[in-house]
Amino acid sequence: MRLLPKSIFICFVCLGLGFPETDGFLGPLPDGDPGLRSLGEREYDYIRRVTWLLDLRGSVLGEYLKGARLPEIESVMNLNLELIKDNLLGDHFAVEKMLTGRAVPANMSFDPAYSECRIDYAEFVEPITNKLLEAYKESQCSNASFPAAVCSILPPYIESKNQSSWGRKMIDAMGKIPEGIVEGKLHWVGGFDFCLDQKVNYTYFAINSSEGVQRELAGQYCRLDLSSNTLLSKNIELPLQLGVCVPDNCSPENVSFYISEDNIVLSYVLNEVLNMTITQVYCGQVLDSSTDIPFQAGLGVLLTFLILGIICTIYDGSFRIMVVERQLRKITQGSLEKLENKEKFVLEHLDKEDIGIWHRLELVVVGFSWYSNIRKIFSTRKKPHHLPVLNGMRYLTYVWVVCGNTYVFGPLYQEAWTSANIVSALLDLPKKFKFQVVINYHLNTDSFLLISGVLITYWFLKRVERNDNKLSVRIIIHYILHRFWRLFPAMMLTLMFYTCFYRYFADGPLFPKDIGDAGNCRVNWWVDMLMVHNLVRTDYLCLTWLFYIPLIFQLHVFFLIALIPLVIFPIVGYVLLAAMFIAHIGATAAITTELRQNDDPGGMFTQYYLTPWCRAGPAIIGLGVGIFLHKTKCHLKMHWAITLVGWICALGTMAAVVFSSFSEFKEGGERWSDAAHAAYDTIARSAWAVALGWVVIACSTGHGGLIGRFLGWDLFMPLSRIVFITFCTSAMMIFRYVYTNRILLYVHDYHMRYIIFGHLFYVTIMGLFFGLLWHYPASIGIEKAVCCKTFNQWILAGRHPEKLLDEHHDKKRD
Repeated sequence: MRLLPKSIFICFVCLGLGFPETDGFLGPLPDGDPGLRSLGEREYDYIRRVTWLLDLRGSVLGEYLKGARLPEIESVMNLNLELIKDNLLGDHFAVEKMLTGRAVPANMSFDPAYSECRIDYAEFVEPITNKLLEAYKESQCSNASFPAAVCSILPPYIESKNQSSWGRKMIDAMGKIPEGIVEGKLHWVGGFDFCLDQKVNYTYFAINSSEGVQRELAGQYCRLDLSSNTLLSKNIELPLQLGVCVPDNCSPENVSFYISEDNIVLSYVLNEVLNMTITQVYCGQVLDSSTDIPFQAGLGVLLTFLILGIICTIYDGSFRIMVVERQLRKITQGSLEKLENKEKFVLEHLDKEDIGIWHRLELVVVGFSWYSNIRKIFSTRKKPHHLPVLNGMRYLTYVWVVCGNTYVFGPLYQEAWTSANIVSALLDLPKKFKFQVVINYHLNTDSFLLISGVLITYWFLKRVERNDNKLSVRIIIHYILHRFWRLFPAMMLTLMFYTCFYRYFADGPLFPKDIGDAGNCRVNWWVDMLMVHNLVRTDYLCLTWLFYIPLIFQLHVFFLIALIPLVIFPIVGYVLLAAMFIAHIGATAAITTELRQNDDPGGMFTQYYLTPWCRAGPAIIGLGVGIFLHKTKCHLKMHWAITLVGWICALGTMAAVVFSSFSEFKEGGERWSDAAHAAYDTIARSAWAVALGWVVIACSTGHGGLIGRFLGWDLFMPLSRIVFITFCTSAMMIFRYVYTNRILLYVHDYHMRYIIFGHLFYVTIMGLFFGLLWHYPASIGIEKAVCCKTFNQWILAGRHPEKLLDEHHDKKRD
């Protein structure tokens, strides 16, 4: 009888369901202390509030939340060895049913592939499980009171083998249920690389055979998704994920069948003792790039951009000066001294002479030049009417994005468990005052909307002013096409990269079988191309983190309703802007009130976060700031007391918007009512934008002080130029980091800060690379080639003889 508990334990090690330090999964459990406990109402509200901004469909955390308050979840992992021993020894009917009910499906019984898999799998598993059967037969069948029917079903001969050294390594590479289940460690990874490193040659001896057969196998890592039958009956597929090391000739179906049906002991432990079902076996991706048409097409596009970049850089760096000087000699009648002496007729000719089609094609070539694009990115030369405060504001907003995404993409939104303490983190972190910055990081979109509103208004009114204050159809068309083209190529190339290459990003124990967002891109790409993916087919979102791009474009086009009257009849324009803002507040209040009352986080994401009518407030405020700066020419006199009060109000408002949620999440805090949440959702974003609008106005009119000098720091100029393309690609890089990990991430303040700084450096470097590879050539280079009018603009576009032209260019630069 002493052998039995030890044998059961060895069997669980084989499955990955035990560990030496304790008597069971969680050690001896106190009375009434469950393994994975259900959440109380207060705890559930905590997690729901933190995850409210996300649509969790497709996330394993979403499945957890569906069952988090059910008492049935307490049955998951609420086991110890004594309970298992009692089940095995006492429930004779279950054992008999399990032994007699085993039936091999027809497709398995005659499948040579499964036979090969079974030989190799059993070679290192059955030396463990057979010991249990031997102990069971020895301890029970000699007992006269034990049902003879059960003993008669047991195999009459069980071969007992000693475990081989390579078999121990295969077992060692499997995941073991560890500590920390209560805090959310529901993925037991094992040794991914150690498993794949196993290359085995062994001699196989069939039963009653003295002749051995030489066999070879390699380790293959598979991830089992185990779901409680109790929860499955309620349509909740909460996966408990276990890494196992199996022979490489086993398919996912073979692995599932051997554990759940073929091996007597393993199937009994899984089905009867644990009451679980294997819902999925994932053994990694079988990729063949030679037959993957999207991969080949995407690779062809990237190589084309890369080759063009190299060729065009060589031209721009080595030959363009000679081309420019030859053109200048034509203008100066063969004498560059006239240009060097700044003769008036030469300079006027540079500004007025139209360029031909050849010059425009040459600008396309220059647009692909890394040499010129690097100079543009890292230049700190300020243009007239530049608003330097927006550079710092834009980049710091992006830093906030990376900070929030580091917590969300992986620790929170995950399609395979990647965190070791997700439950305890979601319960404990919101109680910290500083963590409100992460909870409310979605305000970064409103910062971008405000900045965008300021820029488009300022640009539009300056454009009209240069046209003698006359509005023309050409200006309106240019306005729309300019905004579209600055956004479209970068987003489409990001979509292509993500769609074609995401399956090649990484491989590892945490990599999900499918990334839903990337899979949606293969069928929903046309919605993104039309810039409507925040409104159309939102159940199949592609590039979810870029939802604000179509949002901005839609608002820019819609704002023409106010911008056009603003030029012709200013009063009408102001009235329309006010009407838009009032309509926005009314629509937002009605929608958020209904969604909060219905407790609908999915609807909150698709009907509130994605829709332009609920997000227009900050952009409208940005329009007002842009109008104000244009009217005042960035010159405004204010008494120091007014300036001080303005700064106090602005900073106080920003702090209130970000940290007000602490009153709900702090220890002993009161849960907000639905009406309070709806009021916050309606007002907070516009209040945030008003505060930021003051910062823009104060810093642009000389009342910014140290804050203005910091936000206008020249270092932010190059960083802000790559924010857009870095934002487009950063989420892919963060996902890649998360899914290539070999161990689970433990969410801890210091650890997360360390990762954030690493992400900032890495995604900035990658953003610079992608900016040079496709954003600047496709978005900016081609637009310059189309819109260029004069020789002066043509010369400035690439490398040129600066000593001859710099003084004149400084005067003409806009």
